[in-house]
Amino acid sequence: AYTADRLETQLADQTRRFLADEHRGMRVDGKILWVSKIFDWYAGDFVPGAGRVLHRLTAEELVQILSVYLDRRRLEGLDLGKLRLQFLDYDWTVNAQGR
Repeated sequence: AYTADRLETQLADQTRRFLADEHRGMRVDGKILWVSKIFDWYAGDFVPGAGRVLHRLTAEELVQILSVYLDRRRLEGLDLGKLRLQFLDYDWTVNAQGR
C-alpha cells in the first residue's frame, strides 16, 4: 500500500519497474527507442514548461527526462541524437481484468 511518508519513493520505484519492462515500458532495438504509448498521449506532462501544449517528444529529450529512473548501464553507448522514437502498442487488456 502507498503511504504518505513514502509516496515519492514508492512512485519512483514503480516508475523504475515500469521502464525496466521491455514489453510495456521501454526498450532499445538498434537505433529505435521503444516506449509506452503513454509518453505519446501525455507528452506535455513530461516536458517541463510544455503544459497542455501539443508537444512531440524526441528520443533524446525523453531519455534525458527519464534518466533519473534508468539504470546507467542501459544508457551506456547510446547515441541519443541518432535514436528514433517509436511507441509500443498499449495493452488494453489490463483494464478489462476483473470484469
